[in-house]
Amino acid sequence: MLKAKSVIFYTILFAGIIRITSLYQQNSSIPHLLWPFPASYSFGDIDIVIDDSCHFSFNINNNGPEKDIPAVFEAYKGYMFSGAECLEKNNSNQGNFIGKSNNVLNFEIKDINKVQMDLDVDESYSLRVEDGNFVVTAETYVGALRGLETFSQLISKKQNGTFSISSTPIQISDAPRFPHRGLMLDTSRHFISKTNILKILDGMMFSKLNVFHWHLADSDSFPFFFPSHPNLTKFGSFLSKQVYSKQDIQEIIDYAYVRGIRIIPELDSPAHVRSWSQAPEVANLINCTTDGPFSNRTLGTLSDKPTNF
Repeated sequence: MLKAKSVIFYTILFAGIIRITSLYQQNSSIPHLLWPFPASYSFGDIDIVIDDSCHFSFNINNNGPEKDIPAVFEAYKGYMFSGAECLEKNNSNQGNFIGKSNNVLNFEIKDINKVQMDLDVDESYSLRVEDGNFVVTAETYVGALRGLETFSQLISKKQNGTFSISSTPIQISDAPRFPHRGLMLDTSRHFISKTNILKILDGMMFSKLNVFHWHLADSDSFPFFFPSHPNLTKFGSFLSKQVYSKQDIQEIIDYAYVRGIRIIPELDSPAHVRSWSQAPEVANLINCTTDGPFSNRTLGTLSDKPTNF
């Protein structure tokens, strides 16, 4: 399990390093490490300070977004200002920075209501950063979320403890080159806990990936619980504790959705169903071949009776 997690992490990290290195070798004057690199990007030569990182806020032009959406936005404060010491502000630490009221990020979102997460969802955004004015403009909350991620990458912490943005004014207009940008996770061969799946989804949001291909079941295990067929996990999971409940799956779906990620589940069938073979209620649906590595798993012919899951 640990090996599988390490492979996922280092594969993504290595791909990111190669891409970023190639971009910045082409133009060594680029001041910000942005990932993915935006479609259109310009910058100036003025450094500005975040006036009050401990009270940084978001102004969303909508009176009633669903509660989970602003919660995701709020979580970004911890990412952007990690290590902030929320004591009385010391103006002497601001050095030569220009400072006005740089502690609000404004969002102008045409439609913050939930949208269908499919290939046609609009993830475009524009970002303007100048002294006294930070604005993300987007058609949907998904685009706004992508703009927030870009904004978070512009912030750096100085040795004196202040947070700043270099090389302003900054103007970015961006949209994904590919509508499907995904990661596949196989939790059948290597069970991964719900907690770690949620962390992976956070990592996908940071990288602006939008499709989580979840390989749920295979011959190795059947780790998600069907209330109507409890024996599938009783006999098909690696361990009784390595099972996703209905509530777990719903939480993962909801967690992904508000992060601009849709889930594509994969349940292999009619092949790759060895893990089902011990469940009495579905055993007559399994028809393994009489040769090969699963020859001892021959359980009869396919039943004509439909099974309602």
